[in-house]
Amino acid sequence: MYYAAEGNFNEAFKTILKTNPFPNVLGMVCDHKCQTKCTRVNYDEVLRIRDVKWFVSENNNNGYKEELPLNGIKVAVIGAGPSGLSCAYFLRLAGVEVTVYESKSISGGMASEAIPRFRLKEKALQKDIDRIKNLGVHIHYNAKIDHQSYGFIKNEYHYIYIAVGAQKIKKLNIPGDNAEGIIDPIEFLSSLKRNAPLSLGENVAVVGGGNTAVDVARAVLRVLKDRNKVTMVYRRTLNDMPAEKEEIEALLEEGIKVIELSQPVMVLTDNNKVKGMKCVKMQLSGKDSSGRGRVVPVPDSEHILYFDCIIPALGQETNIDFLTDDELKTVTHDKITPAKLFIGGDAYRGASTIVQAVADGKEAALKVIDAINYKKETISNKVPEISYEKLLEKRAIRQFSALPKPNANQNEADAPELPYSEKQIMAEASRCLLCHQLCNICVTVCPNKANYCYITEPLSFTLSKIRMADNKPVIEKDKTFCVKQKYQIINISDFCNECGNCRTFCPTADAPYTHKPKFYLTPESFRNAPEGFYFTKTPEKKALVYKKEDKFFTLSMINGQYVFENDQIKASFSQNNFSLMKVELLSPFEGYLLLDKAAEMLLLFKAAENLY
Repeated sequence: MYYAAEGNFNEAFKTILKTNPFPNVLGMVCDHKCQTKCTRVNYDEVLRIRDVKWFVSENNNNGYKEELPLNGIKVAVIGAGPSGLSCAYFLRLAGVEVTVYESKSISGGMASEAIPRFRLKEKALQKDIDRIKNLGVHIHYNAKIDHQSYGFIKNEYHYIYIAVGAQKIKKLNIPGDNAEGIIDPIEFLSSLKRNAPLSLGENVAVVGGGNTAVDVARAVLRVLKDRNKVTMVYRRTLNDMPAEKEEIEALLEEGIKVIELSQPVMVLTDNNKVKGMKCVKMQLSGKDSSGRGRVVPVPDSEHILYFDCIIPALGQETNIDFLTDDELKTVTHDKITPAKLFIGGDAYRGASTIVQAVADGKEAALKVIDAINYKKETISNKVPEISYEKLLEKRAIRQFSALPKPNANQNEADAPELPYSEKQIMAEASRCLLCHQLCNICVTVCPNKANYCYITEPLSFTLSKIRMADNKPVIEKDKTFCVKQKYQIINISDFCNECGNCRTFCPTADAPYTHKPKFYLTPESFRNAPEGFYFTKTPEKKALVYKKEDKFFTLSMINGQYVFENDQIKASFSQNNFSLMKVELLSPFEGYLLLDKAAEMLLLFKAAENLY
């Protein structure tokens, strides 16, 4: 957002590509859950993140990366959809040789086959696919995997990622659901994208309430060009539809009729041809396990709805028939199996979103990268540091989005062109509050001011560790202790009533009142607490005390040195770089004694000096 606000769209695009191999696709069809967590909503309205990324993906001069050298590791990816290609992208960036096996003649999976052109431009998808292939990813098309070919793959590759998607359509499972006039929703959307001949009749019912159902209904409208000839039938209410909110809004704006709380129980036929559905009315009865309204049939509520075409869009299931039963039981997304096999995307979750599939592919690649001990490139943050005053100023001014809403294009078969100018996008991106530098939502929403923000200079130093040798402490080098975030939070427990406001509003789903360091302001409150920090200050000595159950740790400033003490050691540190200068043994111990707690207390010591 920073680079987009500056008009540096090339650098903005490079930044996106570090974590997202499908910037063009997701710039158009991402379900943008990030916007629901955008902290701007607390001041006026959310930042239009997806729209900015859409613009950036189409307005940059970055060419494709060239093919990268290989490191000797070979991975097979089964499925060239968003998840499989995402995995391939990140693996190639790590030097892994990747071969993708795709059962169809094209790449892209559901993005290529099922997302209508009025939502996703074909050239947008192709740009992303070409960028991935240009890295040296090899794709074998029309390569349907069976037991024999899977056996070859197991012997040929070090790891296998299964990303076959979920393309087995759920049926209505009611009498008559095999009649002529029942159309597979994915086949319909695929035929529409290929400009293949379609025979829909004059009155079409789309059964379901997910994203595919909405896509199908809106696509049917564009084929028949009459909103009175397409109807959605859904057994729950509009509020409980799992489709994206903005897609439902577009559906309603286009005038498509939705029959809520209606459950098909039989397809009515004449000569095995669809002529309608017998349905029962449903009514709400509490909540189900997902939190949506639970529905039950209304007695004696059967009714007839007349249609000559029914498209059941009730979701998709996986069909991985090349794995053995044992492999199906053990393969998982969370970890690589002993057989070096793992799974992700719709093949693991069932029908999900593109962004989730892409994320699964990235996570899968990172598991392999960790397993082969490849040193990942650190994603550096080159964004200049903004002053504290400027960051507060951005939060003090309400600035609503000036981006126009894209027009519903019910008569258009193709996706709209970018409706924004460079100036509009820069203005929108400048609304970003840069909460990666300063968030502080938990500070502002706490009614008791219990969450306190303190400022620390970023620091980095080498920690020491202590080893026992001949009953004497020996100092050795340990790891690097590093703090990059300038603005930190502590919780003042005396003020906190654990109302949970900070958990509710936290954009990263954290709970600051439970996870941030707890400080106590009085000896009494500290004495009664099971865990926390207390700071004491006299003319001769400053000390930060931490206790957990019956164990106490103290970091003091005495005569220009930090002194750390627990029940095992008393250690002196340099005030300049926190290097360990002297250790006094208080009680013997085995193995190593680590000093992470001393380093953490150093950071909090500096915060407490201003608090008390």
